Amino acid sequence: MTLAFVFSRSGGLLALLVFTLAVCLPLRAQAEAATAASRETVATKIAQALDAKNPDERLKRLVGAGAAVSLAEIPDALAAAATLKELRERMVLSEAVFKRWAALAPGPAFQAAAELPEARGKAEVVRVAARAFAERNPAEAAAAALRMTGARARSDAIEVVAETWARSDVPAALRWATSLPDGRARASALHDIRFIWVHSDPAAAAVGIRDLPTGDTKNALIMNIAGEWAAIDPPRAIAWARGLTDPTERGWAFANIVESWADTAPRAAGEFALTLAPELRDRAALAVVARWATLDPEKAGEWALRLPDPSLRVRGAAAVLNLWAAVAPDAAGRWVREIEPDGLREAAITSYLEAVNDWDPETGLRLAMETSDAALRLHRAEPCFRRWIDLNPMAARQWLARAKLSDETKQRWLAATPAP
Repeated sequence: MTLAFVFSRSGGLLALLVFTLAVCLPLRAQAEAATAASRETVATKIAQALDAKNPDERLKRLVGAGAAVSLAEIPDALAAAATLKELRERMVLSEAVFKRWAALAPGPAFQAAAELPEARGKAEVVRVAARAFAERNPAEAAAAALRMTGARARSDAIEVVAETWARSDVPAALRWATSLPDGRARASALHDIRFIWVHSDPAAAAVGIRDLPTGDTKNALIMNIAGEWAAIDPPRAIAWARGLTDPTERGWAFANIVESWADTAPRAAGEFALTLAPELRDRAALAVVARWATLDPEKAGEWALRLPDPSLRVRGAAAVLNLWAAVAPDAAGRWVREIEPDGLREAAITSYLEAVNDWDPETGLRLAMETSDAALRLHRAEPCFRRWIDLNPMAARQWLARAKLSDETKQRWLAATPAP
């Protein structure tokens, strides 16, 4: 029956009354029934969670119950959480419900979280709600964060909004953060935005951080800019680094440029590193070697052995072996054996043994025993044997029984190890 038909049969006012009784009251009854059913559903979920005898399982189920509520069930779920017997139960259910609320309606969830008493639980739910709110409407989230009164939660909310906003619009986030009054919240917001900026637009960030005071934060930003920029445009990154006036900043920039460049063109990065001034060359060359070793340790090692300075060759070989010997001890050991017998080879053996001993002391021991100098041979071999006998006593003892060592040495090595 339509409203027009009711008017035609009974007259305006009476018809409207009849319509209200016939249609609206059943709707109200349905809504009340739905609310009651919702409460029953929430109560049932919580009761089922509380049935678990194991405390950890009980808390896990409460989290699941809170994460599954509908938007309409949230008030009842929060009210139910407040009545739970144990503090930990109240905490985990309330937090789970707030997180669910933030996912469904972040604005209202943030407003409700902002009104909670200052405590650890508030800080957690404020951060979750602020992030969800800022993902949907960063400007509104920023305004809401500034209206908060609690110092700790307000500061946390500002940081989260700044970080989240920067992921979608760095210039807008920067304008907002710069307008904040001086203090911890402003400093933290600008810090987070800049460290996102250096990855999303390193060229613009390089200009934006130019006038920051020197120090650890600026150095870290420069390192990130250098790495990101070199990955996409090495020549421009190099030109920027050459323009840095502070020697420390320039050094960090070049080291990270060549390391990032080495991911795609290690030989070119290495040759460039060798053109730098002496105070920058060594750090840059070693950065290339370390990154190159993750791609092709044998070629990285060959390049390291041809470095112009003897001490740099030793450190370059050590950088390669530090990784290579731990993941492929046999191959790394063969490479070490192929080095011409000289001081560099002896240094490479030492580096190899330091890297391999934790993972494959048997292989390390066999290489140590090839040392020509008797005293150095024993000095290198003993730590490998001690590690091996810890891991595999039977095999280590069998090897020692056959080894071409004096009885005094064998007894000394065994005496220093636990009895089987």
